Amino acid sequence: MRRRPVRQPVPASEFTGFRFPPEVIVLAVRWYLRYALSYRVLRSSSPNAAWSSTM
Repeated sequence: MRRRPVRQPVPASEFTGFRFPPEVIVLAVRWYLRYALSYRVLRSSSPNAAWSSTM
């Protein structure tokens, strides 16, 4: 009878189950924390402030 090779446990990533790769998530969080931009700030600083949104 043959023994099955013992599998080493795969380390769980903090990003398991997310849609984007970990590098993209880390970069997005870094930018979010670094630049204090909100939708309101972006809209008021837009050259075409008359555009409407569905949000």
